[in-house]
Amino acid sequence: MREITRASLPQKCWIFKKGRYILESVMLPELPYVNLEYESILKSNGIPYRKTLKVLNSILFSEKEVYEYWNPEVFEEKELTLPLFARMPDGSYKYCEKNYSGNVPTAETIEAAQKTQEFLEQEMFNYNQILREVQHYKFAKEKLADSIAVACISTNTPYVSIYEINMNHERFMILRPWSCIDFSDWVAIFDMNKIVQNGYITLQVPKHIAGLVIGQGGTNIKAWSEKIGVKKIQVIPI
Repeated sequence: MREITRASLPQKCWIFKKGRYILESVMLPELPYVNLEYESILKSNGIPYRKTLKVLNSILFSEKEVYEYWNPEVFEEKELTLPLFARMPDGSYKYCEKNYSGNVPTAETIEAAQKTQEFLEQEMFNYNQILREVQHYKFAKEKLADSIAVACISTNTPYVSIYEINMNHERFMILRPWSCIDFSDWVAIFDMNKIVQNGYITLQVPKHIAGLVIGQGGTNIKAWSEKIGVKKIQVIPI
């Protein structure tokens, strides 16, 4: 008997795997889905969902559990009868010599879910933005270690000349030296709650980047001083 692989399965069929009946189809539209990490967003917005198994790469046979979801106001299913195949332990498939009838969402349900998808994608974007801000906050707080200013390497914070963090009643400013020919991973982090306006602060930096931090003719360090509101930042090579 010829071995049945995923590539040789019918274009539409049911697959029994790990106690589940999974629809295999490259022709039928599906409900949108998100990774399991976004369950809290689905819950907080009252979006109904269910866990399912999705094939991510039909060539590599990679699969993962996800949450498919739908519009809370529109959900209807219809019965779909197709040949049934079982996934074998060695990765091949066996025809079960019968059909299986399962429920699948209607076209109206999928269309409504796709409209919900637009809203949910914006919510996930906002959620990820907050996560990134929290990561940047933790990074800045750890590097400062209760000091007023510190120079360090940062490859995760945005590659912008000025990046401000306001969180937990704390305010940090991350400044990155720029020039027309330099794109550096070095940054200076300032604890704005500890800086005395129109005062003086010192910033210790490795000798090999002192010139980069100061800038040609002191232009960079002067710009930093103005940005954080002090009269002068004294750069101390170490």
